Amino acid sequence: MTHPPRIVVVSREHWPRALLRAQLAEAGYDAIGSGTLSRALRHAPNDAERGPLRVVVVDGGAVAAEREALAHARRRYPGVAFVLVHRAGAVPPGPWAATLQRPVTIGDIVATVRRLVPLF
Repeated sequence: MTHPPRIVVVSREHWPRALLRAQLAEAGYDAIGSGTLSRALRHAPNDAERGPLRVVVVDGGAVAAEREALAHARRRYPGVAFVLVHRAGAVPPGPWAATLQRPVTIGDIVATVRRLVPLF
C-alpha cells in the first residue's frame, strides 16, 4: 500500500496550524503538526506505517525562536523541502524550497506544497 507524503506544519499558533493540517489532509497529504521545531524533530524521516516526510512548513516565529533546531532539522531531513511562512522583512538564511510572505492564505500554502510534492 502506498501512503501519502507526510507534511509537517510547525507553528506556535494552534488554530492556524490545525486549519492548515486540515486543508492539507483534504488535499490528500498526511499532515502532522508541531508547536515547535524541537518537537517536530521526533518525527522519523521514513516511517513504514506512514508516507515519507517530504515537506516541512515552518512559521517564521518558530524559526526565530529555534535557529539551532532548524539547523538540526535540515541535517535530520536531507532532501526534504522546507517552506517558510514569514512576516515582511529579512528572510532567515535558507535554503528554502519556497518562502511565502504574510499576508498569505492557507490555500496559498497548500498550493505551494502541491507544487513541491504533486500527488499525481
